[in-house]
Amino acid sequence: IEVHGWLKVSGMEGAGLTQDAPEARPLAHASVLETESRRDLAMRFESLGGSGHGSEFAIFQHHLGARPAGLLAWADLGTDLLADALESRFDGVGLEENTIVFAPDHGDEWWTKDKRYWMAMRSFLKTDGVGADQATPAACRRLQSLRQTLIEDLEAGEKIFVFKDSHRNLTEAETDRLHAAVRTYGDSTLFYVRLEDDAHPNGTVDSIRPGLMVGYIDHFTFSPDNKPLGSADVAWLALCERAAQLQ
Repeated sequence: IEVHGWLKVSGMEGAGLTQDAPEARPLAHASVLETESRRDLAMRFESLGGSGHGSEFAIFQHHLGARPAGLLAWADLGTDLLADALESRFDGVGLEENTIVFAPDHGDEWWTKDKRYWMAMRSFLKTDGVGADQATPAACRRLQSLRQTLIEDLEAGEKIFVFKDSHRNLTEAETDRLHAAVRTYGDSTLFYVRLEDDAHPNGTVDSIRPGLMVGYIDHFTFSPDNKPLGSADVAWLALCERAAQLQ
């Protein structure tokens, strides 16, 4: 079933899994950045995935001409599981004993899932060209390399790390835990994006404390009950522009 350019994987919708093949396309938003292109802006950010269509921010980056390839760019995982993974420095991610490699029904690509942190994500290995015996070691090697790169990026403290939950807004305690986990690596910034409220309309970005920003958006691409709502690219672009100014 085609939904806004995403081919949904049968039986996996509730977990936020989609077989997505985004195409680069211009945004309706006419903002012109004076000092950097939209692609350069997009690459200042790195996705930590999300709960419910965790690939949404990576697809937005793709639409701006960026090619996100981070460990969690295409991953779906919950808040507590992300915090657990960050706190353990993603220990064991990519080891075959911790990794499930599977092909979703009606999909044409192998997916991976970590047995401890879920982290359901694309492998970009096609099932018609790579057998199961080849897919597992190849996918695991990729995961191990991406794990090391993510740790290095977190330690460098130059990127803004994005997380969102399509199902609900996080509690203050949950946000604080994620922020603390990110800051164990160095001076990186967590950018948590949540649904707008009366006090924080769409496009608002609050700098809460060093290394923590909270952004507010009018809608994600999918509703909390997994109904397609249309592109949120314009809102994401405004949030990124504001967050980059505040960093």
